[in-house]
Amino acid sequence: MLERFVAVNQQFVDHYLGGKDPLGKVGKTRGGEHTIVGVVPTGKYVRLGEEPTAFMYFAQAQHWDAEMVIHIRTTGDPIALIPALRAEVAALDAAMPLGNVRSMEKHLGTALLPARLTGAVLGIFGLLGLVLAAIGTYGVMAYSVAQRAREIGIRTAIGAASTDILRLVMRQGMTLVGIGIVIGLGGAFGASRVIGGVLYGGGENDLPTFVAVPVILAMVATLAIWIPARRASALDPLVALRQE
Repeated sequence: MLERFVAVNQQFVDHYLGGKDPLGKVGKTRGGEHTIVGVVPTGKYVRLGEEPTAFMYFAQAQHWDAEMVIHIRTTGDPIALIPALRAEVAALDAAMPLGNVRSMEKHLGTALLPARLTGAVLGIFGLLGLVLAAIGTYGVMAYSVAQRAREIGIRTAIGAASTDILRLVMRQGMTLVGIGIVIGLGGAFGASRVIGGVLYGGGENDLPTFVAVPVILAMVATLAIWIPARRASALDPLVALRQE
C-alpha cells in the first residue's frame, strides 16, 4: 500500500496534539492514513483578520487538484522573474496554463484595500481633529489673554519686558499642552495593547509614531499659543489698565 504524507501547521499541533512532536504520527483523513512529515508556521488562509486555524498540506502527487498555488521567493525584482517562470512551466508541460501571476505586494494590496481605505478616512478625520484642536487651543489662549489684560498691563507698567509677558503666556499654555500629551500617550499605549492583534505590517508599539505624533501636536499647539502670546506682549499698558 502506498504510504501517504501530510504536513501540518503549528496550530494543528497545538490544538490536536497538545504541542507534542508530531513527526511520524499517523492520522486518518481523506479516506486513508497519512504520516505527518513536516510542520509549518500558522498562516492566514481566508482573511488577514482570522483566528489561528489548524491546516493540513497534502502532496499534489497523492491528492491531485486541478488548481495549484505556488509561492516563489526571490532576492531580486519578482516581476522580472515571471518570463523565466512561464518558460519553466512550459518546459514541464506546454499545455499547463499559468495564470494570475503577481507579486505578494500586489496580492496584499488587494487584500488590504478595505483596511487602507478605512485608514485613509480615519486619517482625514484625524487631520480635521488636529485643525479643530489648534483652533480650540488658540481660542482658549486668546480668551485667557483677554481675561488677564489688566494683569498684563500692570506687569508691563511696573517694568516687565515684552519677552517676559511672552514667556509667561507661552509657559502657561505649553504646561497644559504637556499634560495633555502625557495623558494622550498613556491612553495610546493602552489602546495599542488592545488592537495589537489586528495590526499588520507593524508592531503594537510603533516608536516612530509615538515620537512623531506628540512632536507634531506640540508644534501645532506652540503656534496656536504663540499668536495670542505675541499679541499680549505687544499690549499697550495704558489701554490694558482701562479695561474692566
